[in-house]
Amino acid sequence: MASLEIIKWKNKSPPAIEDIEEMFSKRSLSNYSFSNSARDFYSAHSHSYNKFLVITKGKMRWRIDSKAHELSAGDSIVLPRGMQHEVECLTDCRCREGHF
Repeated sequence: MASLEIIKWKNKSPPAIEDIEEMFSKRSLSNYSFSNSARDFYSAHSHSYNKFLVITKGKMRWRIDSKAHELSAGDSIVLPRGMQHEVECLTDCRCREGHF
């Protein structure tokens, strides 16, 4: 079973496409990309699958168990199935995600 994991990008510059592909390859996950506009908001919800998501551009605020987590380009999150969360896009954002 997956557990909540927030992984902060340690480099000063955003990740290159090769870095992002390696993150998914290490987990043997196929993935897709999507974009959101600043101020887009997803109210509290959960998923029937585990999610691995990497922010490739922008900044988001995730609220999980009443705790806020600000994630920026290069940061990633492992979100277990069934975990309630809400997400606010603080800037225009681009992400890649895979399910397991």
